[in-house]
Amino acid sequence: GIVAASPYSSSNWNELGMLISVAGDYGLALLCFGIAQRLFHVRRLTPHHMVQRNFEVASELLHAQRMVVDIDSLWDDDGSRLSTAISSAMHLQRGQWDAGSQSYEQWALSGGSLQRLVAVLLDR
Repeated sequence: GIVAASPYSSSNWNELGMLISVAGDYGLALLCFGIAQRLFHVRRLTPHHMVQRNFEVASELLHAQRMVVDIDSLWDDDGSRLSTAISSAMHLQRGQWDAGSQSYEQWALSGGSLQRLVAVLLDR
């Protein structure tokens, strides 16, 4: 959906994070909020206060479950961990892309589009 149509939009990543957090996957939601923050960072802008608040709340909920997700480490390697993490967030469930086909997996963002986003997020 919305993130795949405009993957450089902080508000879209924030919205996806909120939807994922409702489903209870706070680690994946934290990733989305982290990407939203990072998009502000690479543009040399201050993140919107709601993006920061959502990131904090997701972190607290993970901490309450005795889980830690080190979002900052995603910006430190060659982009392979970040690509994998984004692919997890952009994975479509069977039936979301074609109600008649359930024989393969699909991602809303992949290939060159994914690699360009990763390069932007790594600020390279």
